[in-house]
Amino acid sequence: MRNLSLEEVKKYFEHKNYFIRGDFIDEYDFEDDYIDYYKNFIFSFNYNKKSFNYVSDIIDLAAYFELFDEDLYIKYKGMLSGSFHFVIKLSIINYIEHRFSVVSDFSLEAFFLQMLNRKNHVLVKNQILVSLFFLTKKEQYFNLLLLSLNKTDDWRSIYRTLNHFVHYPIEKEPLRILLDNIRNKHSEKNFGKGVTDLLLQLEHTLMTREVH
Repeated sequence: MRNLSLEEVKKYFEHKNYFIRGDFIDEYDFEDDYIDYYKNFIFSFNYNKKSFNYVSDIIDLAAYFELFDEDLYIKYKGMLSGSFHFVIKLSIINYIEHRFSVVSDFSLEAFFLQMLNRKNHVLVKNQILVSLFFLTKKEQYFNLLLLSLNKTDDWRSIYRTLNHFVHYPIEKEPLRILLDNIRNKHSEKNFGKGVTDLLLQLEHTLMTREVH
């Protein structure tokens, strides 16, 4: 999509119709000079909107633009602690993990452990365990993740976990263990083509990745 004027961007970015707005956010490359507009919009956005997809999109954009200001970070952590839709919480976890790669937070492990003790959707719980493992490299979180994955038949959680391991650097042994674990479960439950494709990518990753 060609770069648009600021007025054109506002027209689509703030459109009342979610499908028009969502398609724009998905397709536009945001390679323009309107960062101040996006930043002001994201900081003043009403995160209590009923459209969880819209809220999730805005949080994803905050990560994309690397808006890691302390106030926004605290807001999102508070939302993760609250009763927001699991789709919103998944975006928040992604934002927090992205922020951690830029700004260290030594209290993050304790915060995520608190979230594990709260009642959350299995996708949220497993994503927290994935993040804990990647942030701390502690085997205990990997083992808890495997236990949790063994208890769920939700293909979305399987898919998200595999996708994380495929694209983020980690030692080969956890990759091998995860591959064997999910491959056996997939052969029994058949989680669909998306999971099959990621398993193939993971096998390729094992053959080509150096140990980190």
